[in-house]
Amino acid sequence: MLRLMGYREQTMDDRLRARMENAIAQVERAAKPRWVKRSLSLEHRQIGGEANERVRLMEANLSLPGLDIERHLAGATHCVLMAVTIGYEVDRLITRLQAIDLSDALIADAAASTLVEQACDRCQQSIQQEQGARGFRINARYSPGYGDLPLSVQQSLTTHLDTARLIGLYCNQSDVLLPRKSVTAIVGVFPM
Repeated sequence: MLRLMGYREQTMDDRLRARMENAIAQVERAAKPRWVKRSLSLEHRQIGGEANERVRLMEANLSLPGLDIERHLAGATHCVLMAVTIGYEVDRLITRLQAIDLSDALIADAAASTLVEQACDRCQQSIQQEQGARGFRINARYSPGYGDLPLSVQQSLTTHLDTARLIGLYCNQSDVLLPRKSVTAIVGVFPM
């Protein structure tokens, strides 16, 4: 949270600590972490004899543009798409706090960002357990907007995962996820 709030090795006084603890408690009460995940086959294709692989998510009928995602999934036999949200009530909480005290809103926003990352970690741990039981290992999650993987991929990921129906997660026309404290990602799955 401190990193997200712009702290760089400053000392934290008791007042800030109390405000952070209050924000954490409010965000945890408001949050409803939910996720959906789906395993998909990958096709790595050579184009024109070049060394660059092209990655296609077979069941989603989606090609992933960008060299960074190609490198991230190089050698993967399949991948798991994941989408995680902590819900609209957290967005409402932050909006209410913005009208009262911008500092408290900033602290709550940092707490919410931290909480959604923790929910992503739990989702990814469940993927690791499932894939590990099948004799596979996974790599880190990789989200649209990282490197040269465009944010526009989010629309296809949320549609394929049916996030609106299953977890109440939408992607608007600007490729922004709603609720705001939400994440989509791709996890590569590799032989052990």
